[in-house]
Amino acid sequence: MSDPPDRSRRRSPTASPAEIAAEVAPFPVTTIELPVESFFPDWRRRLTRNLSTRSNSRWEPLTWVHAREKTLIPLRRAAMSPTPSRPFAEHRNTRLWSAIEESINELVATREISVNTAGDYVVGYLCQELLAKKLIASEESQP
Repeated sequence: MSDPPDRSRRRSPTASPAEIAAEVAPFPVTTIELPVESFFPDWRRRLTRNLSTRSNSRWEPLTWVHAREKTLIPLRRAAMSPTPSRPFAEHRNTRLWSAIEESINELVATREISVNTAGDYVVGYLCQELLAKKLIASEESQP
């Protein structure tokens, strides 16, 4: 993650708008080829280092841009059965649902995880899997 070699550290005070527009961006920029911007896993440490060192106006990047990740599991759209209007309805309004939902919301709020799927689906799936694997007794999931 270094700067391009042709990028100067300072811009000429008489630079034209065309010269300024032709400069390489000093930060990650999404494009059609690279539409996703993600944080580095150690972004907090990077930010701390950036803020604690003497400023030379050069920061370690906190994010990077990349292409969408390809899924390894092919989607079977034609063979899929219609999804119920409320999946995991049997687990809603239970203590297990509430506990998992609260924990996930806390992790999302502190940015320890990000959830890119509907929250109800994630909570319902975890409830279903915990019960199916008998890690939680089914009577504990009742209200």
